Amino acid sequence: MCKRCMQTLPDPQAFLQTGAWGTYQKSLGRKVFFIGGENWKSLLVRHDLPLGKNYLYCPRGPVFEEKRNTQTAQNTNDIRNSIKEFLEKAVGIAKQERSIFLRWDPPLKSNYQPSTTDYRLVKTRSVQPQHTFVVDLAQSEEELLSGMHEKTRYNIRLARRHGVAVRAGNGRDMDAFIALLAQTAKRDKISLHPRDHYMKLAEVLSPADPSAPSAQSPTYNRQPDCPQMPVAELYVAEYQNKMLAAAIVIRYGGIATYLHGASANTNRNVMAPYLLHWHIMQEAKRATCNAYDFWGIDPSTKLRAGDHNSRWAGISRFKRGFGGKEVHFPPSFDATLSLPWYGLYRLLTYFR
Repeated sequence: MCKRCMQTLPDPQAFLQTGAWGTYQKSLGRKVFFIGGENWKSLLVRHDLPLGKNYLYCPRGPVFEEKRNTQTAQNTNDIRNSIKEFLEKAVGIAKQERSIFLRWDPPLKSNYQPSTTDYRLVKTRSVQPQHTFVVDLAQSEEELLSGMHEKTRYNIRLARRHGVAVRAGNGRDMDAFIALLAQTAKRDKISLHPRDHYMKLAEVLSPADPSAPSAQSPTYNRQPDCPQMPVAELYVAEYQNKMLAAAIVIRYGGIATYLHGASANTNRNVMAPYLLHWHIMQEAKRATCNAYDFWGIDPSTKLRAGDHNSRWAGISRFKRGFGGKEVHFPPSFDATLSLPWYGLYRLLTYFR
């Protein structure tokens, strides 16, 4: 990923802090809060638990407003002060809501190193992917292809020769997509969200106007025209009129993010997922996106250490085949507010 592009884009996963994402969370029946200070703002989401308990969650926030023409050291100091103010306000709301803890997935720019006394912060596993893989779409298509692994380029050509076709999906494709997700989850031994999670995502974050430009139009979701409105798009790869692979992609602020994906157990030899993602990258370029975020991966350090039995090892190799750069977020934290209930929660989730 080129430094020039990263300097002009928000953090990867920044769509999780938008008002539209808050609307989507409310559509799932969750309570949301918007808080802020002089140089920052943040979305908080309340997740209900059994026995009338709950926890508060901050996904990749707060968002910082860096001052232009200000030295890096000053911006860093502003961010540090903003985080302290953010934690104070977020913990205050968590107490008000009688939450047992506040879970915080920090943004890329935070680099926060808490002391052990800061709101009883405990390192925890992040909700969003801590390690992701981003491709620089500011390159030409020829440069993108040349940056891919040779096998990836071959599989893209192979899918075309087999007659795989990729198109923009619509609401009528959602049932088939969710069925494909179930196949993928069973094969790869991963858990799924409830059905409503995907249906509401498509409903709330899809373009509201049926006449709005689709992903087939080069003018769709241009960054200068629509910088604050993340849009969800479904892409479908078909072979002999059958859906073999599909993906939901979020476009926001110049970044296209591969959020959910699935592939069929059959006809795997036609390599539909490879053409699917190449098509998505091409469409994202036409929509003036400068980066494609492949979402979660195992970090390369883990794979180099020989942990090839990880359930993410295969999908991580697939994503790396498209060329790009690893992006690593800071560790996540829980601010514990009720130690007995928090201990019970950690115990139950450990065995789940």
